[in-house]
This record gives sequence, structure tokens and C-alpha cells, in this order.
Amino acid sequence: MRFRIAYYLIFIAVLGALAYIGVEADYKSFVGSLFAAFLSAFLVFFLEMERRPEISIVQEPTSTVLPDGRRFLRVVVANRAICSPLRIIMDRRAANQVRAWITLLTDANNPVFAPGRQMIGRWSDTPEPVRPIMIAQNPGGAPQMTFFLDLSVA
Repeated sequence: MRFRIAYYLIFIAVLGALAYIGVEADYKSFVGSLFAAFLSAFLVFFLEMERRPEISIVQEPTSTVLPDGRRFLRVVVANRAICSPLRIIMDRRAANQVRAWITLLTDANNPVFAPGRQMIGRWSDTPEPVRPIMIAQNPGGAPQMTFFLDLSVA
């Protein structure tokens, strides 16, 4: 901890010395250089903030209902575009490694799952993590279906 404070003090002392030398050498050039440095830093920070992913999540207006009564809630996830003048020269970054956790609530706002548990969301074009598979019985026996939890696709 003490070493870190010492490094900061040395850094501040060096910057102070450079500022003093710059002011003494040529005041107007020093102020112009300082202004250009702060303007450049501001532009870099602004452009990097604009390039960050900006995700919007909207519920799909109609929910899918299967014949057996199961319902699906689907949401549309979009990465908003950059403001108009900057769109000509650059794009937003992609939102990589995005995850979703879903908390289901009853009509009374009570959680469906145990406290601290949530459902993991997935993209609609990824395979379901629970897959039905057929298991063959002894010769002459009827095949049975069971479900296999494949954690490699979750």
C-alpha cells in the first residue's frame, strides 16, 4: 500500500515538474498543448462510450402456445445503432458472451422457484438442453423414451 502511494506521489511530482517547465518555457504553447491533450482524451472517451453495446429487450407481442398447453415467453433483444453522424464511419461493438437469468413470479409476485434460484435463458436458435432420447429394451420389449440433460448446450 505504501509503495503504491509513493508511486502516485512520484507521478504527481514528475507531472508538476513538466508543467512548471512547460509554463516557464512558453506559456501560450503549453496552454494550447494542454487544451489539445484534454480535447483528445475527451473525444476518445466519448467515442468509446458510443461504441459500447446498448441492448434493448422487448417482449414479443404474441406468445406461442403449443397444442399440449405449454406457453413460451419470447423477447426480442437488439443492439441499438450508433447515432446518425457516427454511423457512417463506425459501428457499435457486438454484445459477446451475453447471459440471461429469468425469475418467474406468480400472480401474487411470489417467486416460483426456491429463493436464489433462477431459470437460465437461451437464444431461440440454440438446441434445448433437455433432449428426448429413445432407450431400447431387451429384444422384443417396447422402446422407452427418457430425457437427457446435455450441459454442453446450456
